[in-house]
Amino acid sequence: MEISEDLHKICWDWVYDLAISFNKTLSRGIEYEACFEIVMDMLSVPSEERVPIMLATQVPNIEGIPYHKLSPLNQFITTIPGYVFYCLQNRLHDNEDLFSEAATLMETPAFPRYLEEEIGFPISQEVKGALWRPNIWGWFKKRRPSSA
Repeated sequence: MEISEDLHKICWDWVYDLAISFNKTLSRGIEYEACFEIVMDMLSVPSEERVPIMLATQVPNIEGIPYHKLSPLNQFITTIPGYVFYCLQNRLHDNEDLFSEAATLMETPAFPRYLEEEIGFPISQEVKGALWRPNIWGWFKKRRPSSA
């Protein structure tokens, strides 16, 4: 699969923003669909555009594991293709060459995997934080019996 350096950089930036948003939300102990909604708010994705992005997280999930049972890292990774496709369709109109290249790549079956493995995973290792270490303290506080 061929991707231009310019488009790779743009995708990298979008995925990096996604990772930072996930990290901030997960660090507060918020996961799953609630995390997804907060992250999409942070990234200014309109409500009507979120359903296709969330549905895209279910498609690559061959094992049949529902989103609410994925690890924080996998929540991030499975969200990447849907979010990047949204960005490619809605944020590249000013550059006809990149928009054309993006349209071709979105039809390429290897592109989602490229986004996850070549961009998303290295970014997750760079950001680390709650993507790699879930908020144990948040989990503990939520499950600790309240004193009566």
